[in-house]
Amino acid sequence: MYMFLKLNKPCILDDWATADWRCRKEWTTNDNLPNLCFLKENFGSAVVPVADCSKVAFYSHPKQEVSVADYIDYWKEYIGKGHASCQPCLYLKDWHFTRDFPSYKAYTTPEYFSSDWLNEFWDKKLDRNDDYRFVYMGPKGSWTPFHADVFKSYSWSANICGRKKWVLVPPGQEEHLRDRHGNITCDLFSADLMDKMLFPNNPEEAERVEVIQESGQIIFVPSGWHHQVWNLIDTISLNHNWLNGFNVDVMWASLQASLLEVEHELADLKDMDSWPQQCQVVLQAYSGIDYAEYYRFLYAIAITRLVLLERHAEQMSCCNCSNSRVSLDTATDQCLSDKVACSEAITSACDASVGSRIEAEVSSQKSVSVGILKNKAGDNEGLAPTCQERDNEQSPILRFSHILFDLWMVYHHMKLLLDSKEFQQLDVSELPSAPSEAMSKMAEALLKFYCSDCFSML
Repeated sequence: MYMFLKLNKPCILDDWATADWRCRKEWTTNDNLPNLCFLKENFGSAVVPVADCSKVAFYSHPKQEVSVADYIDYWKEYIGKGHASCQPCLYLKDWHFTRDFPSYKAYTTPEYFSSDWLNEFWDKKLDRNDDYRFVYMGPKGSWTPFHADVFKSYSWSANICGRKKWVLVPPGQEEHLRDRHGNITCDLFSADLMDKMLFPNNPEEAERVEVIQESGQIIFVPSGWHHQVWNLIDTISLNHNWLNGFNVDVMWASLQASLLEVEHELADLKDMDSWPQQCQVVLQAYSGIDYAEYYRFLYAIAITRLVLLERHAEQMSCCNCSNSRVSLDTATDQCLSDKVACSEAITSACDASVGSRIEAEVSSQKSVSVGILKNKAGDNEGLAPTCQERDNEQSPILRFSHILFDLWMVYHHMKLLLDSKEFQQLDVSELPSAPSEAMSKMAEALLKFYCSDCFSML
């Protein structure tokens, strides 16, 4: 699985990955249909966002908030009328279920996706009760417009029941789908795409991969891949947006690009004394994160990894165990001289054994491959973490090599952030730790646990 993360390619985990989930037993009937009565009885009081798939406004479907009970009543009526087009097609989406019902353990995050920096950070934020874990429920014909995920994050989506059709477009190919005003279409099958005056960039040349996702399967959507999704039958699904050391570079590049757009729009105000700060305010509103928040994000992950690293070191010292560093030692032998190669060496050492264990059935459509993981790779291989319950939250417990990899990637990207002139123009007095102190802590840990030759530049 990790080779798909590293290569930023989509894949499917077969239904073994969800077989033991509580929601697959309780949210579905014996006929593998949505158990609407159970959902209404147990979660009916929750207020959720519902999108009207028959309307498009500002490149998305307009939403309203209703109770789950009222939505279930609508859904039953919609089914009873044969999914009639005379009624609006409503889609319950972006429901923060785990936030609303924290004691109901509907599922367990698959081990491959449990190193989730995004939700790990948001779970610790005291100023916002938010996350990027969602439930989607919708009738046949409901759909999600063409888009790329927040922060250019990864996402994974599991079908509890039902069937979805996905159309994914690799990064860069979405440029074919911009109209003459620079806006990307929200519907890949819109008749407007045939209008060469409106869409002059040859939309038909955009690479696409089409995937049918069955009940119980999980699809991995890589960073920056635009996608559009349809429910082919009545469907319930779970979705996480997430980031980690494999794709934080994509997030950083996206954040930089967003700031450039903001600076371009505010160029007329550049003579203002507080222009850099105002750009950050607009960036936060535009992208959901600014440079200071990005620093807090990296710092939070660094602190957790430093604690875990010391904990692993204590365990290794107590048991005099050398096996935990076998894959790491393979990387240290290379004694690389630059930072990017150093991180790649750690990554390669960590996932080499995993790649050899994956039994993938690959189907190719329009030159893009989607792997199907038919069975589970060995639990004790490479980067694979385990999870435990702690304080009603799911906390990743990572193996030594994965902790070191994470810490290195945080160090590398924090240095990129601190070296940027935009960050250097900010007031850092309100940050959780002085940047130089944070970098020193990480450098000390990396020097302690990794070969000094590789980190002579720290």
